[in-house]
Amino acid sequence: MNDHINLTCALVLEVLGAEIEEWNGRIHMSKKEKEDLLTTIEASAGHVKHLDGALSLEEILSCIAKKENHSFLREDMPESMTALAYEDLVLDCFSHRDKDKSGKLDMEEWILFLDDLENLHHGYLLSNALRQSRAFFGMGRDWVQDVEGSLLSSNQLDRQTLLKITGGGCGSLPDQAQDGSDGEGAEVKFPEHGRFQVGLDPEWRTCLQDFSFYSANNHPLHGIFCCSPDHPLSWQERLVIEAVTVMFTYFTIWLAGENAEEHFANDFMFSIVFSTLPGVVLWWTFFLLFTCPKLGIANEAKSKKEDIAQARKWQCVGESLSYVIAVCVLIGVISFAITGRKYISLRDNTVAGIRGRVQGYIVFWLLQTFVYFNPIVAWGQPHLTTTAFGFLGNMTGLGKRRIERQKFQYICAKALKSWEPRQHREQLLKDQNLWRMPRFAVWEYETGEGFKDYSDDCAEFIEHKYQRWQEGGPKRTKVFSDGRSFMIAFEKMEQSSG
Repeated sequence: MNDHINLTCALVLEVLGAEIEEWNGRIHMSKKEKEDLLTTIEASAGHVKHLDGALSLEEILSCIAKKENHSFLREDMPESMTALAYEDLVLDCFSHRDKDKSGKLDMEEWILFLDDLENLHHGYLLSNALRQSRAFFGMGRDWVQDVEGSLLSSNQLDRQTLLKITGGGCGSLPDQAQDGSDGEGAEVKFPEHGRFQVGLDPEWRTCLQDFSFYSANNHPLHGIFCCSPDHPLSWQERLVIEAVTVMFTYFTIWLAGENAEEHFANDFMFSIVFSTLPGVVLWWTFFLLFTCPKLGIANEAKSKKEDIAQARKWQCVGESLSYVIAVCVLIGVISFAITGRKYISLRDNTVAGIRGRVQGYIVFWLLQTFVYFNPIVAWGQPHLTTTAFGFLGNMTGLGKRRIERQKFQYICAKALKSWEPRQHREQLLKDQNLWRMPRFAVWEYETGEGFKDYSDDCAEFIEHKYQRWQEGGPKRTKVFSDGRSFMIAFEKMEQSSG
């Protein structure tokens, strides 16, 4: 991941990722814990294991091929470690980190290997966030402390980080969290924010770096020079889009001239309607087709192969449509231009074309300032419960950064609130020697002929939802097994037809 993404930004990317309601609250992983993970994987490699303190590619692949090993990777460790479940990423990183070509990773190479997987995971999350034009990245904040050199355990650091984050949205920060301890015993309060908010955002002064980063990745001119290398739309593609948009502006000016008197060409409203707005609409059309948010990306460490293939198809369709539109615009404008003055005159319309694009750049910055980063008014869904009113607010983007920041703080407060159950569950697993170890849960449902196992494809899912319930999550979940749907109520351990 690039240097401009700090630890806090990486945490924001994880928490506001595709499965925010399933975040387990784990942030840090110490060097000792990474070393222990090597030992665990080595012992779980089955018939290919060699207990020599180093991991071969065969040992890693044998371990991650087992379903029971996915549970401890997902439940007991930070979200970034799920990248271990994706074979292609493991192959690429293993080849890169096996410097001595021994076919094995020693302890030092293993830790660097995990760092590579973590960076790839964060790169995916960043790319996904940029596709969706997210406004809040936590730029410039120092909520997360580097685990290296700290005297606190990873659990203590996690708690301290959550206290710092929620302290900004839940009242003053507890003294024990400010002096470096883990803040044990501090009261946790959920931030209370309405779906429509009017009033000065108390954290508006912290938005400057997020504002600059958003502009660098979403502004048509600024993005050509400063877009993130992780953005799916490169600066070369942005340059081509801008060139096509400028040519399209000549076409709209000519089209307007065919239906209006020439003396209206310098009128302000004429310029806005026929020169500026068409360029803004076309640029955003290209942006959405090239990036293909929601449809054109899949988390390859978690998604099924068919979902990954489907995402790549959507991405291909979007890019193909973009190039078709670009070629049609260029061919059409150039054809009209070289045919004669009665069609499109590049020389006569240059001033109007430049004015239109400059006004378009200003429109983008005005939208960013007074809509997405509005410090006075915000409308959206700052909690996990979705409502029609909140959804409509999210669609408008009014106060988008404020809403996203509040949602991030709410999720962190939720993780902090469930801290005690999490620690209790962790201690129980340690007592049974199952903490950060492979484990496989079997779930059954009652039929007229006795109990029957849920199918393999949903047993792990039920276990995951059950653990989330124990930490304060939803009491019920819906599953599909053998072509039937069931509603499971964990509190009473009852099932009913869904």
